[in-house]
Formats: sequence, C-alpha cells, structure tokens
Amino acid sequence: LRSMEDFYDVPRKEVSEITSFNLGSVYGIPKEEQASFWNEREEDLVQNSILNEKIYKQIEDGLTKHDDIYIVTARAPELERLTLQWLKSNDVKFNQLYCIGKEETKDQWSKRKGIVFDRVVEDNPVYLKAINGNKHTTVIDYPYNRGIISNVRLNP
Repeated sequence: LRSMEDFYDVPRKEVSEITSFNLGSVYGIPKEEQASFWNEREEDLVQNSILNEKIYKQIEDGLTKHDDIYIVTARAPELERLTLQWLKSNDVKFNQLYCIGKEETKDQWSKRKGIVFDRVVEDNPVYLKAINGNKHTTVIDYPYNRGIISNVRLNP
C-alpha cells in the first residue's frame, strides 16, 4: 500500500479501506497505468516485503509434519529466484514454489498440472470463488473478500 501511495503520490489508506484485490482501483488509478508501478517496484516489493508473522504463525500452527506445502503465486516466473531468496531468508516452510504468472488462474494452472490441493490459504476472491466448496479454504481476511465463505478466516 505504502509503495503504491508513494509512487502515485496519493493519500494514505488504511487496510480497512482496501475494498478491491486490485489495489490500483482503490486509489482510482486506471488499469493501464498500474503496469508502470509494477514494472518499477515489483522486484523491490518481493525482496523487501515484511513477513506478516501473525498470519504465518496461524498458518504454521495448522500444519502437521507430514504436510507438503506448495506455494503458488501469480508472480512472473522471472521473480522466482528473488521469491525463493525471500522465503528462505524469512524461514518460511515450503516444499515447492510455483511462480505461474498471470496467463492463467491458479485454478486453471492446478487443473492443467493435475495438482489437487487439500487446503488452500488465499486472499484473492476470484480464486476463492473458483474453488469455493471444493477444498478446505483458509481466507486471509480483507474487506474485499468478506463475502467468501471459508472454513477458516485469518485476521492480519
């Protein structure tokens, strides 16, 4: 949020005001203009994001030693190396990372790969709607996904 606010010189918003998964739309920035922000700042955001320890702890507490953990992100494949470095430097447990880009949805990707997840932790309402009722879902709670029914809701 802060990086986008600085980039576009727009007023600060609180998390409670983020009513869309598309952050630029919250600030009234047209979709075609948002690409400049992501092109310039995405690598920095990947490298310097701060782990939300409260959320991570809640996710970690729900795991068993036998769970395989797959991280599937819409980040571009070119960001995989930086994402791996960030995950390792923050001691995030995982078995496999997939940076799938935005050409297909996570649901389309997992179906194409023949991967079935027992549990999904997510905040994107589009993906959550696509899988709703098909999997155990844990929603990271934000105003933009409050209409999604889930098994568990984590508060940031």
